Amino acid sequence: MLAKLPQLFITALVFFFLLALTGPVQAAPSPILVLTLNGTVNPISARYLVSQIEGAEGQAGLVILQLNTPGGSDASMRQIVQAILLSKVPVVAYVAPQGARAASAGAFLTYAAPLAAMAPGTSIGAAHPVLLGGGQPDETMNAKLTNDAASYIISLAQRSGRNAVWAEGAVRQSLSIPAEEALQLHVVDLIAQDLPDLLVQLEGREVSVNGIKITLHTLGVPIQENPPSWWDRFLEAIADPNLAYVLLLVGIFALIAEVFHPTIVAGVIGAIALILALLAMETLPVNWVGILLLIVSAVLFILEVKAPGFGIMGAGGIVTFILGSLLLFNPQGFPLDLENGVSLWLVGGFTAFSLIFFFGVIAAAIRMRSRPHMKLGVDALPGSSGVASSGMNPEGTVLVDGSYWKARSLEGEIQLGQPVFVVGREGLILLVKSKQSELKEGTA
Repeated sequence: MLAKLPQLFITALVFFFLLALTGPVQAAPSPILVLTLNGTVNPISARYLVSQIEGAEGQAGLVILQLNTPGGSDASMRQIVQAILLSKVPVVAYVAPQGARAASAGAFLTYAAPLAAMAPGTSIGAAHPVLLGGGQPDETMNAKLTNDAASYIISLAQRSGRNAVWAEGAVRQSLSIPAEEALQLHVVDLIAQDLPDLLVQLEGREVSVNGIKITLHTLGVPIQENPPSWWDRFLEAIADPNLAYVLLLVGIFALIAEVFHPTIVAGVIGAIALILALLAMETLPVNWVGILLLIVSAVLFILEVKAPGFGIMGAGGIVTFILGSLLLFNPQGFPLDLENGVSLWLVGGFTAFSLIFFFGVIAAAIRMRSRPHMKLGVDALPGSSGVASSGMNPEGTVLVDGSYWKARSLEGEIQLGQPVFVVGREGLILLVKSKQSELKEGTA
């Protein structure tokens, strides 16, 4: 036993020596969560971003919110801002890629983040509030909206320690600046060419999150992306002014076609298209005056087809259709925002299609409905001539228009082969007289 002690001692020394070389076992660093907002700020994007930011605690060490947005809903923007402010995980707003912008609501999101970066060739600003849903705000309402938005972005600027004076100007005067000027004015903290460059510049930076100083470690850390669900991607896909416009008109036209020429298929297509259009318009700044004008134009087209008014109602339908199309996604009315509204080419195409649809398809359907119904089958037989195919006293069979029918004589016995005349029917039994008696009655 004593002889084995040196051997055990040597083994223990080797073990502790190797343990000292390896050092303490370190846990794998928390990944960096990269989220992308590429489009309008709306309830769909807000739901996605809020859930991801809230779920990042304990799952990620840093959230990078990459922005490329023209703005959007004030309510949705505030939901995302609140999630950023309450997050225990640092959030970096990054306006990218090159050519992107953080306009309107995007400027608020950038100011809400503890750190903000921009790629070269990007811009930020133009954060003056607009009234969604149609119509121009009066002077008092405009002042309230502007003052509220200005105080909100100033509070965000003070919290993040960035330029509050310029932030107020972005709201009150719709100021907009490129990335280089934004860095000079301390609107953002840094300029990064791309995501790898951003991670290099963030390494070792200290950021305050709810009063707690956190040093960022971004080199060699895994990147994690949690894309939106298929349903969110679908809703985002249809939340496009041009697609929503097409769905709305297809729904209206299909239901009109179903009314004038019932097929069930048109009604189903119209209902589905309208449901999708309403889903899309939930996320878009809709001017309900535009929808009303589109409906009025359809009514005028139908009236012109049914009761021609020398083209007056048709011309009115064209004018209201074009105005409704242009105003549909322009809540502020005129001057029109052609960049975010319906494509002029699409408006022109659907104007021509509307004329063809109403003055071609619907006009034909109205003409068909106004024609007297043709009598077919047994209904067409009264007044026809035939021949008795059996003796009738009073019932038997007759051959009329190449078909055999049960028949009943209204004048007694009729011989086989005798010509007959159909005067009526009872169900599927024809009421007949002999051809001779019918001729006599006609002569008398």
